[in-house]
Amino acid sequence: MIIDFNQVEESHIDGFKGGEGMMHSRGLFDGKNRIMLNRLEPGACSGYHAHEDNCEMIYVLSGELEFRYDDATEPCRAGQLHYCHQGHSHAFRNTGTTDAVFLAIVPEQRVNP
Repeated sequence: MIIDFNQVEESHIDGFKGGEGMMHSRGLFDGKNRIMLNRLEPGACSGYHAHEDNCEMIYVLSGELEFRYDDATEPCRAGQLHYCHQGHSHAFRNTGTTDAVFLAIVPEQRVNP
């Protein structure tokens, strides 16, 4: 299956998960998994949130993001992947001067099937 993000309507999310600024997203949800191509404006950030029932993988395509992962802060640049394990929390911020573009994949794992 090919996902052509150019054919997916873009949504605009102000303050994603209680964060600040604008994130633009083109995504697919098949009932089990979320696959999203996101663009985060400079200075924008997500709110800090937990992944209790699933995990999330964020692959940076361009720009740079800074992740707060549990109690640590770590930079993530183009070509790198941030992995938030199930049961952990994170937030991300665009620390660059251009839009950060990233692919986010959230498998809808369940703790108790």
